[in-house]
Amino acid sequence: MDKLLVLGILLVSILLLAGCASSRPSAAPLANPASTLQTQAQTPSNDKTNLPTNAGAATTQGADLAQSCLVCKNSVCLTNSDCIMNNAASAEACKSLENKVMRDDRYSKGWVFTKDNVDICITNVAIKKNDSKICISNSAGLDCVVAVASTNKDPTACANFLPDKKMWAECYKRIDDGSCAQLQTGKALKRTACVLETLKVDPTQMGINSKEICVLWNSEDLCLATIAYYKKDASICDASGTYKGDCYATIALDDPSFDLKKCDGAEIDYPACYISVAKRTNDPSVCDKIPSSLKSNCIDEVARASGDIGLCAKVDDGIKAASCVIDMLNRKCPSYSDASSCILSSSDCETMGAVRSLTGQTNLNPDNCYYAVATKNLDLGACDKISDINAKTQCVELISHVK
Repeated sequence: MDKLLVLGILLVSILLLAGCASSRPSAAPLANPASTLQTQAQTPSNDKTNLPTNAGAATTQGADLAQSCLVCKNSVCLTNSDCIMNNAASAEACKSLENKVMRDDRYSKGWVFTKDNVDICITNVAIKKNDSKICISNSAGLDCVVAVASTNKDPTACANFLPDKKMWAECYKRIDDGSCAQLQTGKALKRTACVLETLKVDPTQMGINSKEICVLWNSEDLCLATIAYYKKDASICDASGTYKGDCYATIALDDPSFDLKKCDGAEIDYPACYISVAKRTNDPSVCDKIPSSLKSNCIDEVARASGDIGLCAKVDDGIKAASCVIDMLNRKCPSYSDASSCILSSSDCETMGAVRSLTGQTNLNPDNCYYAVATKNLDLGACDKISDINAKTQCVELISHVK
C-alpha cells in the first residue's frame, strides 16, 4: 500500500514538472525586434514564408533581396552587404532598406544598412542601367553620376544636371579622360571647344550669358573666347578681355566666312587676326595690313602653311628666311643622301640660292639640292648648276654611269 502511494506521488510530480516546462517563454530574439528585416532574417535562407505581406512593393523587393543575400554556414548566418548593393534591381528596393538591421549572428544587434549603403546600392543600379537620372532623382548625388559617366565612358551623363550648369561642369571636370588634352599650346580655344563637343552641348543655347559654365576653366575670359570660337561668333570675342585677340585670330583661321572687314572692325591692336586670314587664304598680300615690323612673321607663316618655298625669299629677316627655306626643303627631301625620297625641283634649288644671296646665310647650300635633283631625275642639266667643281664632276660621272 505504501509503495503504491509513493508511486502515485512521483507520477503527479512528473506531470506537474512537464506542465511548467511547456509554459516557459522561448529564448529572446535578436535586438530591435521591430525591424521587419531582422525578424525575417531569422528564418532559414531558403524559406521566405515569413516575409511581410502588408509592406509596399519596394519594401518587399528589399526584403527579398536581403533574404537572398543571407548566407548561413556552420550555424552562423550573415547578410552579405556587397550582395545587396550589387544585385538590387531598382533604386526603390535600395531605399526601402535604409536604417534596417541586417542579420549577422556574430553581433547580437546585427548591422544597419546606412544611407551610404543606400547611395552605393543606387549607384550600382544606375551604372547597370546606364541612367544617371536615377542618381539625381534619388538624391545619390554627384558621386553617383560621375560613376555612371566614367564606368560607361559616356560624359553626356553629366548633362542630366542641366540646367544646373555648375554641377554639369563640375561633373565633367571629374571625368575628363584627357581626350582633348592633345590640343595644347597655342590651341587653348580649340581644346576647350573640344570639351564642349565631347559633352554634345547645343551651341545655340550658349552665348555671352553662359558664364555659369566657366567653372570648366580657370579664366572667365578664356571661357567666353571659347564660346565665341565654338559658335564662330566674333561678337562674343569683344567680351573676352585679354583673349579678345586670340579669339578673333582663332575664328579667322578656321571660318571661311571670316573676312578682312571683320579684322578691321575688331578695333584691336592685334595683327594675329590678319595673319590668320593670310594663312587660311594663302594670300601674302594680307600681310601688308599689319605693322612692317611684323610683316616678315606674317609672310613666313603663310609660306610654311602653304608650302610655297618661293615666299621664303620675301621674308626680310635673314635667319627667318633661311629657316623657312630649310623647313620647306626638308619636307620635300628628308635626306639629301637618299635622293629616292626627294621630290625637289630645280626651281626649289634656285630659291635656296636666291635666299642665300639675299641673306648671306651660308648654311643654305644649293649644290646639295641640285645634286639631289640630278641623281633622282638623272638630270645632267641639274649637275651643270652645281658650283663646286668636284661635286659637279661626281654628279656627271654618276649619272653617265647609270645611263
